[in-house]
Amino acid sequence: MTILLLLLETLLSPCAALGVVVSFFFSRRRGVLSDLPRDLPERLGGISPEAKKLLAGRAIVWLHAASAGEARGLAPLVARLAARPNAAVLVTSTTAAGRGAARGLPGVAWAQLAPLDAWPCVARFLRAARPERLILSETELWPATLILASRAGLRPVLINARLTRRSLARYRWIRPVLAPALRALAAVGAQSEEEARRFRALGVPAERIRAIGNTKYDAAKPDTGGVGVASVLARLGWAGAPIFVAGSTHPAEEDVVLAACARARERVPGLRLVLAPRHPERSQEAWDALEAAGLRPARWSRLAAGEAAPARAEALLVDAMGVLPSLYARARAAFVGGTLAPVGGHNLLEPAAAGVPVLYGPHTSHVEEPARLLEREGGGARVRNAEELGDRLARFAADPAAAREAGARAAQAARALRGAAARVLALLEETSAPPAARVLVVRLSSLGDVVLTRPVFAGLRARWPDARLAILVKPAYAPVVQAWPEIDETIVFRGLRRAFREIGSRRFTHLLDLHATPRSLLLRLLAGVPNVSVYRKDALARRLFVAFGRRSPALARGTAERYLDALAAWGVPPAPPEAPARLDALALDPLARKLEQAGTRAGDRLVGLHPGAAWATKRWPAERFAALCGRLSAAGFKPVLVGASGDAALCARIAAASGAVDLAGRLTLAELAALMGRLALFVANDSGPMHLAAASGVPVVAIFGSTSRELGFFPQGPGSRVVEADLACRPCHLHGRDSCPEGHFLCMRLITTERVAEICAAALAAGAPA
Repeated sequence: MTILLLLLETLLSPCAALGVVVSFFFSRRRGVLSDLPRDLPERLGGISPEAKKLLAGRAIVWLHAASAGEARGLAPLVARLAARPNAAVLVTSTTAAGRGAARGLPGVAWAQLAPLDAWPCVARFLRAARPERLILSETELWPATLILASRAGLRPVLINARLTRRSLARYRWIRPVLAPALRALAAVGAQSEEEARRFRALGVPAERIRAIGNTKYDAAKPDTGGVGVASVLARLGWAGAPIFVAGSTHPAEEDVVLAACARARERVPGLRLVLAPRHPERSQEAWDALEAAGLRPARWSRLAAGEAAPARAEALLVDAMGVLPSLYARARAAFVGGTLAPVGGHNLLEPAAAGVPVLYGPHTSHVEEPARLLEREGGGARVRNAEELGDRLARFAADPAAAREAGARAAQAARALRGAAARVLALLEETSAPPAARVLVVRLSSLGDVVLTRPVFAGLRARWPDARLAILVKPAYAPVVQAWPEIDETIVFRGLRRAFREIGSRRFTHLLDLHATPRSLLLRLLAGVPNVSVYRKDALARRLFVAFGRRSPALARGTAERYLDALAAWGVPPAPPEAPARLDALALDPLARKLEQAGTRAGDRLVGLHPGAAWATKRWPAERFAALCGRLSAAGFKPVLVGASGDAALCARIAAASGAVDLAGRLTLAELAALMGRLALFVANDSGPMHLAAASGVPVVAIFGSTSRELGFFPQGPGSRVVEADLACRPCHLHGRDSCPEGHFLCMRLITTERVAEICAAALAAGAPA
C-alpha cells in the first residue's frame, strides 16, 4: 500500500499543481503566477548553491509551514532550535508569502518553497538538503513527504496540529490509502484535546499524540511597532481617534466590514478604519471597495515611502506584509478575517496579545480553542453579520473604558495559551532517538560481482555497527552471501514486483546500487528508499579501452574499490581488511562425504582448479589444465576440479588425463564456499569461483585471456596473482567471446603450463594456508 500511495501521489501531484495554477489564472490573485518560472526549481526539489553552502556541515532541522501566518507562528520554536550547537533551521512553505515570512524570522538559516509532493521531487530535496528532523505545522499531511522523510530517519512530527470535524469526515473516506502516511508520523502535537481525539479517530496511534497547544500563541506578544506606525498615523491626523482594524480579510468579508463600519460611524463619526486584506495582491480590489463605500482611503505603502498623507483620510489600506501586528496595538477594537467567510479563521491572538477586544465570525474551526477562551474570558465575541459587528464596534469606539477592560481580558486569554514551544521541544526529545540505519545493497549480476561486494559490508558495519545490512541477489548466489557474518538478511530477487513489495515492507533508510543498470535504476526509483548511492561503472571508459586501447585513470581501480567509492557520500570510511568468509556449517558434512567418496583423505593438501568459464575465449586449454594437475600431484598436492554442471564434461576429460579429483557438477554453491576453507591454492580462469576463493582468503592464480585486469574484475585477496599475455589485441571484449576475433587465440596459447606452474609454486611457497 505504501508503494501504491507514493505512485498515486506522484501521478496526481502534477495534475493537482496544474489545477492550482489554472485556478489562480482565472482568479483575482493571478498576479502570483508571474514568479512561477523562477520558483519552479524549488518546486521540483532543488536547492541553490547558496543554500548548500549555508547548510553544509550543520545539523539541519527542516520545518514546514503552509502560509505566512503559519511560518510566523513557528518563530518561538525557530529561536529555540537555532540556539542549539551547530544547528541550522531550514524552513519550507507552500506559498511565496510564507517563504518571505520565514526569511524574516530570526534564526532561520534558509527558507524556500516546499518541493511538490511527488516522489522524485521530495527524494531530490532530501538528498540535497540532508535534514536530520522534519517538523510540519497544522494540517500539512503530505503523504510522499511524510513517507520518504520517515524512511530517511527524520522521524516526522506534526505540531500545532489541527483537524476539523469536516476534514476528519473527508479523510475517513481515504483512511486506508492515507494510513502509510499517518504511520510515518513519529508524533502529533495537537492544538487541543478535541483535535487530539480527532487524530486518534483518523488512525494515528494514541501513544503518539499529545495535546500541547500552538506555538503561534507563544509568538502572540504585544507589538508596539518599529515600522513607523506611530508616524504614519500621526501624519494621517488619527492621533487619539478610535481606530478599527480589520485584519486578514477575504473578499466576502470586506463588504460586511465596510457596512459595519458605516453603521458604527453613525454613532461615532470619528471612527477610522484600517483594512488589511489577507492577500496583498488584492489591494486594488480592496481600494475600489473602500472608495465605493464613500470612504477617503490612503495606502500604507505610499505613506511608509514618505508620500504626503491625503487630506481627511478615513481609511488606511494595508498593502504590505508584517505591518498588521503593530496596527493592532493602536486599535480600539479588531476584527479577524477568515471567520465570516467559511475559511476557518486566522490568528485571533495577535490583537488579543496587544490588549485589544477581538471580534470574529462563526467560522472558527481553525482557531476554535482561542475563540472559546476569548469568549469565556470576555475578551472577544462572535458576530454573524454587519449589524452585530457594527453594534459591537460602536460600543467599543464610544466607550474606551469598556474597550480597555475587554482588551485586558483578551490579553489574559492570550497569555494563558502560551508555552507550546517548550512542550514541542519536549516532544521532539521524546522522539529524538534515530532508528538504526537499514541498508540494502543491490547486486543482481554474476557470482564474481556479488563476491566483490564483501568489502562493502565491512565498511558499512564499521560506519554503522548497529545497522541492519541486507543484500538483494539472484537465487543462485544467496548461499554464498548467507555465510557472511556482516549481513543480517539476504533478499532473493524473484522479479521487480516482488522486490518492490519486500523492500517497501522493510523500510530501508539507505540503498546502495552496485548493479547500475536500467533494471536497478527502476528498482531504486520505485523502492522509495531516500538515501541512494550508485557506483560508477565507467562503462564508456571500459568500452573505449576494449575498442581502441584507450586507457583512462578511472580504469586503474578495481571493481571492489569502485564499490567502496560509492559509500563516500554516506561518510563510510575505507573498509578494513575483511576476514575470510565464514564456512557454511551446514555444508561441511556433505562436503566431507563427497571429498571422501572422491578419494581424498583428511591430511591431503588440496589445490582447487576451475577450468570452466562462461565464454570460450576465457578458458585456458584443457590439456594444459591436465598437465598442471600432473605437476601439482608430483609436488605432493591433490588437485580437485570444480565447476557447474555445464563444466562436467570438460572436467571429466581433465580428470581422466591427470587423475585429479573431479567434483564438477557435484557441489552446491554453499559446499563450494565451504571447500575454499580446505584449499592451499585455487587456480581458475576469469570466473565467479575465482572471486569466491579470493574472498575466502585462499591465494588465487587467475589465468586471463580475452579479458584483462584493467577492466576491474580480478581476484582481490591475499596472495592472488593474475597470469596474462601482453598482446595488443587484448582485451577483445568486456566479458569474453565464443571465438577469437583474430583466429589465433594467442591470449591463452602463449600462457604455458610451465609459467603457470612456476607461479603456483611461488604462491604455495609464500605460506598459503593448508
